[in-house]
Amino acid sequence: MIAVVAIIAALSMFQPAAVDQGGAEPETVSELLAASWASATNDPGRSSELAERALTLARAEGDRLGEARALNRMGVAAYLQRDYPTAYPMVAESLRLARLEGDDDDIANALNNLGVLHYMWGSLDRALDYYQQALEIRRDQGDNQGLARAYNNLGGVADAAERYDEAVDYFNRALTLYRKEGDDALAANTMNNLGQALMQMGRLDEARELFSDAYGTAGRVGDEATLATAEENLGRMRLAQGEASQARELFERSLERRQRLEDPLGTATSLIHLATADADLGDDAGAERILLQALDSVRELQVPQLERDIHQNLAELRERRGDFKGAIESLQRYHEIHARMISDAGSRRLAELNAMFEMEKKNAEISRLNQDRIIQRNYLTGLVGATMLLGIVVVLLWSRNRIQTRAARVIADKNTELSRAHDELDRASRAEIAHLARVTSLGEMTAAVAHELNQPLAAILTNAQLAAAMIPDESDDGQELEATISDITLGARRAWELLHNLRNLARRGEFERRPIDLRAVLEQAVEIARAEARLHEVSISLDQPDDELLVDGDPVLLQQVVLNLLQNSIAAVTDQEDNEISRTVAVTAKTGAETVTVSVEDSGPGVDDEVLANLFRPFFTTREGGLGMGLAISKRLVEAHDGRIWARRPGVGGLLVTFELPIAGTTSAE
Repeated sequence: MIAVVAIIAALSMFQPAAVDQGGAEPETVSELLAASWASATNDPGRSSELAERALTLARAEGDRLGEARALNRMGVAAYLQRDYPTAYPMVAESLRLARLEGDDDDIANALNNLGVLHYMWGSLDRALDYYQQALEIRRDQGDNQGLARAYNNLGGVADAAERYDEAVDYFNRALTLYRKEGDDALAANTMNNLGQALMQMGRLDEARELFSDAYGTAGRVGDEATLATAEENLGRMRLAQGEASQARELFERSLERRQRLEDPLGTATSLIHLATADADLGDDAGAERILLQALDSVRELQVPQLERDIHQNLAELRERRGDFKGAIESLQRYHEIHARMISDAGSRRLAELNAMFEMEKKNAEISRLNQDRIIQRNYLTGLVGATMLLGIVVVLLWSRNRIQTRAARVIADKNTELSRAHDELDRASRAEIAHLARVTSLGEMTAAVAHELNQPLAAILTNAQLAAAMIPDESDDGQELEATISDITLGARRAWELLHNLRNLARRGEFERRPIDLRAVLEQAVEIARAEARLHEVSISLDQPDDELLVDGDPVLLQQVVLNLLQNSIAAVTDQEDNEISRTVAVTAKTGAETVTVSVEDSGPGVDDEVLANLFRPFFTTREGGLGMGLAISKRLVEAHDGRIWARRPGVGGLLVTFELPIAGTTSAE
C-alpha cells in the first residue's frame, strides 16, 4: 500500500556500519547505534533504550554528530511504537544538530523522517516540502539510492493527494534508479506503488503487468512482504473485474504470508481485503466474521484509523443484512473514534506548542546570560589586575618610607589616602563579585532546564498549520478556529524571529539589516502593548507622519526596543498614586535631515537624578521583582543599529525616552 511503502522507505535512515562485538555488550556510540538499528523493527523498546545510552555517551564526549544520530534513532523507535508526539521533537532536534555539523547524510535522513511524520498526520504540504529538501541533497550527493527513496516518498504524497499523474512520474523515476542500482527488492516495492497509481487512473492493463512483475521479482529475491503486497494488489484487480473467487484466493495467500511474517498490521489489512471479497461473493455473514477478527487485531495495535474504517464497513454489511441495531452500534463507534482522533490530536498539538514556545524563551535567556557572564568576567579580570597594581604601589611607598625618613609624614598621609581608596575599591569589588555570582547561578539554573525545553519553535508553526488542516470544511466554527490558529502562528513566528535575532546578536554581534518603514514597526508594537495597557486603564497614542520613515535595520529587534519602552511607561503610569492624573503614554515619530527620531513619553511620577543617571545600566531597577534588563537591552539594540538613546524629565512628572536612527542608506550594514 502507498502509505506503508512510504514509511518503509523513510526508515532507511542513517544506518551505522556493522560492528563486530563478539557477543559483548555494546559500549561505544557507534556500537550502541548499530545495536539500536539492528533491534529497531523487532524490539523498538530495546532500540530506544540503546539509542538513549548512545545519546548520553555522545553528550559526555562532546560528539554532536553522534548526539544527532542517537536522537534520530530514538525518534524512529518512538515512531515504530506509534508515539508520534515524542518522535517529532527528537527528529527535529536531530535535524538542528546535523545542520550545525553540516553532515548532508544526517540532514537528509532527518528531513525524510519529518516528512513521514507529517504524511502520517495528513499534512501533505509539509511532507512534500521536507521530501523535496531531502531530494535536493541526494541529487547534489549523486546518491541514487537516496534519490530513489525521495522520489518514492514524493510519489506517495502525490498519490494521497489524488495527483496521480505526478505520482506516476515520481514512481517511474524511482523505479529507473532502483533498476540502475540493481536493487530488485525496492524495485518490486516501487512496481506495486506505480501499479496502484495507474489503477486509480483506470489504466488497468498497465497496472496488472506491473503487479505481475512485482510478484515475480519479489519471489526471485525472496521478499515475502512485497510478495504479500503484490498478491493483495492482484486480488484487488480481480475484484474490480468481478472475479471475486480468484481475488479471494489471492487474499488468502497474502494473509498466510503476513501471518508467517508476524506482521499484525499487514494481517489486519489482508483480513479487510478478504472480507471485501466475501461480501462480493454474497457471504455477508462470513465477511462480518472476518471484519470482527480484523477489528480485534487493530484494537491491540491501537490504530484508530483502521478501527474507524472497519466499523464503517461493518455498518454497511449489517444494514444490508437487515441488522439495523448492529449497524447503528457500528456507526456510533465510527463517529466516537473519529471525534476522539480529532480531539486527541488537537490537545496533543496545543501541548507541544506551549512546550516549544517556553523552550525557545529559555534558550534566548541562556544566550543573553552567557554573554553577560563573559562581559563581567572580563571586568573582574581588569579589577583584579588593578588591585594587584595598587598593592605593588603600596609596597613601594612603604619601602620608601623606611629609606627616606625625612618624608615620613608626607608618606604616611599618602598611605592613609591610598588605604581609603583601596578600601572603597575592595568594597566595590566584593559587590561586583557577589553580583556576578548571582548572575552565574541564574545562568546555571537556566541551563539545567534548557535540555528539557530545547525543541525549535519551527514545530509550533508546523503543528499550528496541521491543526488548521484538521478543521472540517463544513464546521460552523471553522472561521473562528482558523483565526485563532492564525494568531498562534503569527505570535509564534514573531517570538521565534525575536529570540533567533537576539541570540545571533548576543553571540556574534551580527544581525540582518534591510531597509524598513519604521511606521509599521511602531504600529505593530503599539497594537501589542494596548492589550496590557487596557488592563491598567492606560491610554496609548501614536503620532507619526504620513511619509515613510525608512531606516536600515531588523524590524523584530527594533519592535522589541519600542515594546520595552512602552512596557516601562505603562508600569510607571500604573504606579502613579494620584488617580486624578490621566494615565497616558504618547509615542511620537518624526524625521530630520539624516535621522529618524522616536519618543515615548508617559504621565508617571518621574525619576530623580540618581535613577536617571543609571537608567540604562544592566540589572538596575527600581521596580520590585524587576530584572533591570529592558532598557539595557534597548540601548544595546539601538547602538547596534548605529543609533543613540537617551532619557530626560519633560517637566514636573513623567519621563521622556528618545532614540534616533540613521535614515536608510546613510550607514553600511554590518
